[in-house]
Amino acid sequence: PRKNAHAEHPYQLQESAMRPADSYKKWLQILEKELPRYFSRGLVRVPCMGCGATRFTFAFVKFGFAYQQCTKCRSVFVSPRPSKKSLDRFYKYSKSFKFWKENIVSQTVDVRQSHQIHPLQAWAKSIVKSRTTKFVHALDYEQKFLSIWDEAFISHFPMLKRVSVTGLASQESEAPLAKKVSLDRIKPKSVDIVTALDVLDRAPDPRETIKTLASLCRS
Repeated sequence: PRKNAHAEHPYQLQESAMRPADSYKKWLQILEKELPRYFSRGLVRVPCMGCGATRFTFAFVKFGFAYQQCTKCRSVFVSPRPSKKSLDRFYKYSKSFKFWKENIVSQTVDVRQSHQIHPLQAWAKSIVKSRTTKFVHALDYEQKFLSIWDEAFISHFPMLKRVSVTGLASQESEAPLAKKVSLDRIKPKSVDIVTALDVLDRAPDPRETIKTLASLCRS
């Protein structure tokens, strides 16, 4: 007899597993009160985040931010957009970010490890194994909660000598090779691989971020 889909996949990941309903509701309440404090000023009009085009149409408003849709590539993005300074300040001082980290992330660590971190580690490992034999320096850019560069993952790369972790909201990694540093302390063309997970959607200028990170990679 044919098995049904539910029997083949007994565990279906639900949104509540990543965002417990009660905690998520409290976080939204805190966030909505805080957003005007951090982002009511200094917003900058920007071209399309996807292709750089300057023609777009209004799409919708969410949390007080105006989203536009590019008429060329159809990307949807925020404009006017918060500056890097205001975003850094938010991630460093906001109560909503602290609440997310101490409540939602702490309640869902196991689920996030299984469904976010482990698949990303497998993906990153396949890239590294297929492209280089002299893998000595990794950069984890702007990691906020859980890094893929834990001790178990690092152990797969015997040539690895250093993992640089950047970001105001980064946690100190327990991995012995991982050290928190400022991006400006990393020399150009000194990095073998860069991971920037859950970053570009929050970057003030995604294309400039990619350009900066690319300049740090060995040719």
